[in-house]
Amino acid sequence: MLHGVSTELPGQSGGITEFLSRLSKARSRALLLDYDGTLAPFTSTPAQAHPYPEVSDILRCIQRETDTRLVIVTGRHACDIPGLLGLTGIDIWGCHALERLRPDGSNEIARVDPRLLAAIETAGHLITCEGLAHLAERKTASIAVHWRGHEEISEHVVQRMLRIWSLIPDRADLRFAPFDGGIEIRVANRDKGDAVRSIFREMEPEVAMAYLATTQPMKMHSER
Repeated sequence: MLHGVSTELPGQSGGITEFLSRLSKARSRALLLDYDGTLAPFTSTPAQAHPYPEVSDILRCIQRETDTRLVIVTGRHACDIPGLLGLTGIDIWGCHALERLRPDGSNEIARVDPRLLAAIETAGHLITCEGLAHLAERKTASIAVHWRGHEEISEHVVQRMLRIWSLIPDRADLRFAPFDGGIEIRVANRDKGDAVRSIFREMEPEVAMAYLATTQPMKMHSER
């Protein structure tokens, strides 16, 4: 199931049908794709999340035979994607729009308030104190704790993470973000939507643009 992807267009009543009918007439086109759960299955080992069969070939065909702009928008590090996909020359936004790897190989990282980075460091220290360091993954301005493949410990981890969240003294500008198989504590002022809006602004007027992302929201057993 696709979540968070609108099938309605601003000012239009026809939704996805109207979008598809306009696609061939558009002056420019862009296809934005999330990675995990969309191009590749969720896995217990992130480094082994290789794409579904034929995905890379299909993307290569789009690159070679169309003028559609391809963009990957992911919570992963942007530099992880070319190796997993086996593709180069694609615009990749990583770490919830904090990183951008351009088709020419140049890399950009957004500036993050040092105060927020310090709060993430505090979260990392607390995660270690709670005995969860072996499940943690540090990113540009976030820290994620994964239990995918070990669902039997999910309730234990959720309770520990809620405790950690409550102990972070300066968390007003952070986000406690559950995802399929884990929880991430990250800066709240950037997300994948920022990447989508940036790409939209870069495109020509009357662009036909779609962003496909698959999510499986985690059910929280308790919250504070």
